[in-house]
Amino acid sequence: MKLKFFVLVSLGSRAVRSAIALDGSWQTDPLASTDPAPISDPSTYIPDQHDCPLPCADYGNPNSWILYLSASRLERCNEPMLFDFSVQRRPDDRGASGSLRACTIGGTNSLINVPAVETPKKSRQLYRCSIETAPACKSSGSKKEAQLDLLTSTNGMKGDLAHIGPLLRGFRDFFAIKDNCDERLAFGYHQNTVVVVYNGARLGNATIPSVLDTFEKLDWAPGHIPSRIVGQVCGENRVPSQVFGLMIDSSGDLAMAQTL
Repeated sequence: MKLKFFVLVSLGSRAVRSAIALDGSWQTDPLASTDPAPISDPSTYIPDQHDCPLPCADYGNPNSWILYLSASRLERCNEPMLFDFSVQRRPDDRGASGSLRACTIGGTNSLINVPAVETPKKSRQLYRCSIETAPACKSSGSKKEAQLDLLTSTNGMKGDLAHIGPLLRGFRDFFAIKDNCDERLAFGYHQNTVVVVYNGARLGNATIPSVLDTFEKLDWAPGHIPSRIVGQVCGENRVPSQVFGLMIDSSGDLAMAQTL
């Protein structure tokens, strides 16, 4: 039995589509604009051939970030990343399709073409999208002073400000986007350091840079950063929608970060 199959080869400077006919002869045609790009094309991004995801070109649309099926895939990249996944299942659930999307903070790659992906927040199929109904999107609110409580733990390990700082800057950029006024939760990962930010639905996103500025101004002794830091703005008769949370963990335990 003879089978037809297609391969992609390069003849000179032109890519062609090639096949073996039933009589054994080669049949070739130039590639059209609608044909898949050859994998050798430098403008084609193939996740398995790159340690890091593409740069965060669109902070307001995580659907445009690179899709990974396992959280352990983040360990290949030594750059700071933002990632997004469902909080309804564990991030190490390898059987879950589309379990995690990530992008590299501050990364650049001029050779890669990043395709535009429509954000579901603005889908015409929605009756009313979340950026039109979320309290933080509808009102600028009022400025109030609050207390940030910190809990720390070492567990025989130490944190590294060099790993934490780029993630905090990524969070600032993420929550500064107008279309992210309805976002409540964000995750970051950098060389085994996990950072999670939670902002209650009735807290404006201006809360985030204010809290992060306060955190960075703390006088941490060099080399003595706790391996786990949990910061929270709660109490004072606050309801859950008025609570802020920050978690930093240097053990790389993504599953633990999800439960906080």
